[in-house]
Amino acid sequence: IKVAVEGFYGEYKQAYSYDEVIMVSGGNGIPGVYEYVSDIAKHKKAGKSNTKLIKFYWVIRHWHSIDWFLEELKKLQEHEFVQTVVYVTKYHDGKIGAKFSGNDSASDSLDYSEKNSNVAEEGKEVSKEVVTETSSLGISQILEELPHVDFRESRPNLGQIIHEDVLE
Repeated sequence: IKVAVEGFYGEYKQAYSYDEVIMVSGGNGIPGVYEYVSDIAKHKKAGKSNTKLIKFYWVIRHWHSIDWFLEELKKLQEHEFVQTVVYVTKYHDGKIGAKFSGNDSASDSLDYSEKNSNVAEEGKEVSKEVVTETSSLGISQILEELPHVDFRESRPNLGQIIHEDVLE
C-alpha cells in the first residue's frame, strides 16, 4: 500500500473510527497530530471508539523541542493504547532545552560551538567535556521524565516503519 498524506488542514477526519492508527509528524507539525490522539482518547473514554492501538511517531532534530511539548508528551502516558516513539536525528548534538539543561536561560540550549564562542567572548574557557556532560545529564533527565516514550537516535526510515507497522 502506497500512502502519502500531508496534514488535515481545515477539515476534521474521524480517526477514532479506526481500530489501529499510525500518526507521523516532524518538528512543529506535532500539535495537529497530537490533537487527533486526544480526540481518539476522548471518544474512547466515552465508549465511541474501538481504537486499540495508536503508533505515534514524532521526528525532531534536537532535544530542545521536548521543552515546548513536554506536558503533552507526559499526558500520553495516561493512554495505554498509545505507543509513542520520538526520533532525535541529532541525538548527541548537545542542544538540550532550558528545562533540562540545569538553567532557566534559553542560551543553555546552544550546542558546543555556539556556547564556546559565547563564553570565549566573555574571556572564559569552556571545555567540550563540560558541554557533553551537561547534554548527557539533560538527556538522562528527559528519559527519566518520559519513561513511556521510546526515544531513538537516528533518522527514521518511514517507508520501512510504516511497512512493518502495517504488517504488524
